[in-house]
Amino acid sequence: MDKRTAARTLLSSSLARIAANGNDVSALRDAGRASIELDDYRAALGFLVRAEQAAPRDGTVKAALGSAMVHMENPTRALDYFGEAQLLGAPERLFLSDRGLARDLLGQQDAAQRDYQLALSMAPNDETTRRYALSLGISGDADRAVQMLTPQLRAQNRGAWRLRAMILAMNGRDKEAAGVVNAAVPAPVAQN
Repeated sequence: MDKRTAARTLLSSSLARIAANGNDVSALRDAGRASIELDDYRAALGFLVRAEQAAPRDGTVKAALGSAMVHMENPTRALDYFGEAQLLGAPERLFLSDRGLARDLLGQQDAAQRDYQLALSMAPNDETTRRYALSLGISGDADRAVQMLTPQLRAQNRGAWRLRAMILAMNGRDKEAAGVVNAAVPAPVAQN
């Protein structure tokens, strides 16, 4: 929740800066990033396209556009933007996890897993860990995927529990997956 509160605060301050100067690239980029954090990808795209028009050679804007694109389920275009961002000198840490997701969506699990590993070595976080675990599960490495989720499972992270069940099921371990679902959610919901 703190992440969403911070995103709302950033969006609010960015909008005030945009109101003062409609071509403030930093404010437009910040509004775009905040919108991504708030799952409003269309708004993010609007801010970021304006930022790109004002500063077409800004790698951080390209990186943010790539993040918006991957969340809008356009992984090919996302990878194009990430490539441009890299060529323009944007730090990879800005987009490694999202580039991994784009690669996963395109079936490039080995490349995605390399991105996730590097992203986690720079800045460990739960979302990237879950993405990496899912990628491992897709690749058939269910045991390693579940092991990676263990700290989140111990912390009762619901997303991690759902992901564990999904990883087990996609790897043909239906009984284990059903056991996880039955233990993690109320019986009527588990039956559904």
